[in-house]
Amino acid sequence: MAIEARGEPQRCLPPLAAPSKPRFIPPPLACDSHIHLFDDPAKHKLDPDRSYTPPLATMADADRLHSHLGFTRCVIVHASAYGANHAVMLEALRAQPQRFRGVAVLRADTSNAMIKDLHEAGTRGFRVNLFHRDGKKVYRGGADLGDAEALAPRVRDLGWHVQAWLDAEDLPDLAPRLFALGLDVVVDHMGRITTDRGIQSPGFSYLRKQLAAGKLWCKLSGADRITIAGPPYEDAVPYGRTLMQANPDRVVWGTDWPHVNYFDSPVPDDGILTDLIPLYAPSEVEQMRLLVENPAKLYGF
Repeated sequence: MAIEARGEPQRCLPPLAAPSKPRFIPPPLACDSHIHLFDDPAKHKLDPDRSYTPPLATMADADRLHSHLGFTRCVIVHASAYGANHAVMLEALRAQPQRFRGVAVLRADTSNAMIKDLHEAGTRGFRVNLFHRDGKKVYRGGADLGDAEALAPRVRDLGWHVQAWLDAEDLPDLAPRLFALGLDVVVDHMGRITTDRGIQSPGFSYLRKQLAAGKLWCKLSGADRITIAGPPYEDAVPYGRTLMQANPDRVVWGTDWPHVNYFDSPVPDDGILTDLIPLYAPSEVEQMRLLVENPAKLYGF
């Protein structure tokens, strides 16, 4: 399981140079709905107030990864390590507009001009950092619910969504404010549950019920983040399968490459993560929804 960054920024391990070849073959136009990009720090400065120092993970690296895994489309989630500077994401969106979509991290004072630029480049949502453990925020930086409440009226007509990074146990308390935004709500990484809590835990049960009711979306990503057993992450499968069954029209999948905040643990193998897909979504119909149809709807491909 990944070690969460605290205190001074540590340098993350790089992603695997040669991930395994997955047995699962994604369908045409399949989408990896969650990656981050990090370019040369001499060209794109990192935010001094960050929780980690990322590895190099460029657009060209992402292209090679997805060619290897079999994915055509991709969603870039802006990384908090860059603060308010979205240049790396914008460069990729403009370079490959048919392939990429983006999720920004915006504060309440973001200008209308910046929102317009982001939207025209292919941004379709913004992310809020609501992830706490033991009552404390795990990562520095990012936007919060106050930022989301200020931004929602300005992006609602653009069809944007809000992507919420949170622990599912906190979702019942956070949900009223999230739903009041009037935007689609996308919960990251299966609600960041840990598998020792069980699929009947109060937070995960609430997430499943809200998903089933069509009140939110969920990313079936982050098996390596929620596992207790470790690779090949079999203990995460019941969580992904439960969410898939709850509402197959409101789920997407992503690698979370390059897997930031791994400092002294083995970095996940994206081939192994890809081979979890048919365990979450056994039928071809489910796989098409998870990887093609749902991302097309949510991100506007």
